[in-house]
Amino acid sequence: MFLVACDEESDNGAGWILSEGMVDEDGNWLQTRYHEWITAFYWSITTMSTIGYGDISASTTSERTVASVVMVFGVGFFAWATGRLTYILTKTSICRTQFNSKIEV
Repeated sequence: MFLVACDEESDNGAGWILSEGMVDEDGNWLQTRYHEWITAFYWSITTMSTIGYGDISASTTSERTVASVVMVFGVGFFAWATGRLTYILTKTSICRTQFNSKIEV
């Protein structure tokens, strides 16, 4: 929907879709829907994970695919490591649990 709205709003039909090489002069799509989905997924993962774009960013479909997979695994690993560390630091030992139960009785 955003692609259509941006393309139709341009006065001479030379919107960013044409300048990015996604359509030709006649308005025919040059790239596949796969490319659009990968680009959208790459953008959303890069933005939501707050990794950012930096000086070097993926520019081809295969680069974006690999970068997206690596980012998803990286974010997942970071979440797992943070959860595991929190568990280790907050768990109560068996001895302390038994001591607390004897004190309460």
